[in-house]
Amino acid sequence: MLRRTLSLIRPGDPVETIMHSPVATVAEDASLREVVESLAGNGIGALAVVRHDRVLGIVSERDVVGHLATGADLETATAADLMSTELLTVHPDEPIVRAAQRVSAAEVRHLPVLDHSGRLQGFLSVRDLLVVLLSAVAER
Repeated sequence: MLRRTLSLIRPGDPVETIMHSPVATVAEDASLREVVESLAGNGIGALAVVRHDRVLGIVSERDVVGHLATGADLETATAADLMSTELLTVHPDEPIVRAAQRVSAAEVRHLPVLDHSGRLQGFLSVRDLLVVLLSAVAER
């Protein structure tokens, strides 16, 4: 997101204005090694685990670290073994500020953006939300 366009984005704007798309995804049977390589290769903190364009869960850096700390094997552990399945999601038309409130209440860092039929449209991180909110506060 360019700094000059950031000032045009407001907390009441829809999340689709700041979501990342396309989303980095992995299949549920992807190995932990594939998950780690995808996270590192894409420079991101979380991946959507999908089957047929449906989000099954999210694998975050925290999930990876937690499983590695308990001895998970890079070749045999899968994305399905690692993923969080109790997901907080948002719709593309939901206001940025509402998404930020929900993230704060749920204490999560990544949000899949799903359309009304449940198809993955994008991804948001706490950082994406924070940048918009801080920009709005700085303008006051």
